[in-house]
Amino acid sequence: MVGSYSVTRDTAITGQLAVVEPQSRQPANARNIHCVQPARRRVLCMYCCELFDPDNGHSKCRDAPDRVMDWIKIASCAPVADTVMYLCFSDSEGDYEPACTCSKLTHDSLRKWAIVVLMSFCLPCLCCFWPLVGCRRCAMSCGYCIPRHRAT
Repeated sequence: MVGSYSVTRDTAITGQLAVVEPQSRQPANARNIHCVQPARRRVLCMYCCELFDPDNGHSKCRDAPDRVMDWIKIASCAPVADTVMYLCFSDSEGDYEPACTCSKLTHDSLRKWAIVVLMSFCLPCLCCFWPLVGCRRCAMSCGYCIPRHRAT
């Protein structure tokens, strides 16, 4: 029992917590049954494991995969630039700053951007990354391209 919700297990398929159904509440007075609103069904998101209402199509999930950003990276050849940044600028633990990110101005970031500019002569599609990201942000502000919750 979680708050006023009962948790059911989907053991036949996954064995994980799957659906959370609100418990029906009995009204204090049986004559006021017509005043009780029907309980809304809530389910768990498979990405963030939070409860959400599947009837509300406008629920944004912070952990859901952003397929539009994935396609922007592919279309602008950003993985090629990221590979070069990894090979040239990764430390002993393998950490590096991706090619198309802005950070504080340091000697390494200047070298990184110089390499990205030189790479853009061979890969002109790198120049499309920031305009495409701007278009995505505009679309997100209009309600499109938003990563959404998905029921388990």
